[in-house]
Amino acid sequence: MADRLDEVSTVEYKANVAFKLNEKAGKLYPLSGSTGNYSEKSSQIEDQFDDLYLEDKETRNGDTNTTDLGSVRRWVKKPKSANVAPMKDRDDDKETKVDLESPLVKQTSTATRRYHDDKWLEGYFGNAWTGEHGDVAVPFDSDNVIPHGGAGITYNKLVDAIELMGLADVDIEEEAPILLITPKQKADIQKLEEYKNADYMQGYPIMRGEIKSLLGIRFVVANLGSVAAYKRSSSLTLDGTTRKLPFFVPSGVHRAVWTEFWGKITERDDKQFSKQYYAEACSTMTRLMEAKCFIVEATES
Repeated sequence: MADRLDEVSTVEYKANVAFKLNEKAGKLYPLSGSTGNYSEKSSQIEDQFDDLYLEDKETRNGDTNTTDLGSVRRWVKKPKSANVAPMKDRDDDKETKVDLESPLVKQTSTATRRYHDDKWLEGYFGNAWTGEHGDVAVPFDSDNVIPHGGAGITYNKLVDAIELMGLADVDIEEEAPILLITPKQKADIQKLEEYKNADYMQGYPIMRGEIKSLLGIRFVVANLGSVAAYKRSSSLTLDGTTRKLPFFVPSGVHRAVWTEFWGKITERDDKQFSKQYYAEACSTMTRLMEAKCFIVEATES
């Protein structure tokens, strides 16, 4: 009978954590333009082909203009899974139900959201992978960095960022570019006269964790330097006093998921039969197109 109760509790636990994750997604990983589910250690995402151009016909009834297409194959590599397993003493475990408001449901769902956001940020700054077998590392393109210039976020810096993206043939009319900012850069932007005088949102809806757009840029606020929120990646966004801010369009990044969430409740006979609430996840993000991913640098005092 006890095993049956544990099985029912596990089902409730998994379902309620999954509900919490859907109810309130993370800030970063939903910004990906595409998501795929994978099972292999190394998986092909897509083949990217060279641009095509029509050639003039030189003669009547002449040979067809044939073109050999070059291509680049993009891959994603599985990271290590991550887990957490808090325990609940028998004296504290008086309920057999694991409801939505259970502290363990709330805490494990929060931990899982943080993990997926953390891995997203880690992937943005890390290597992408290409080659016939996915073994050629592609580091972040240093030419896609807008330098800090000894200042925080200025209007001219935002203009430069849009210009660089446009020169890379990114269609910013098709999808709005996104700039991740910390509360410090949010304050910089809100002090700009151009921001204070801008028309309200310029047609873009305000999403959770955003402020109104400027120059067509969506600003998503996240405390990127917080070790509590971004345990793995917070150090990647700061170099001395220079904050490195991801600037991208969604189609330029791809989220890969091996385990969104998996949970189980186990009675531990080696721990006075306390209940162990196990949670596991595994995901990453990779840059899909280097020409659509940039870094805006800003000085922080």
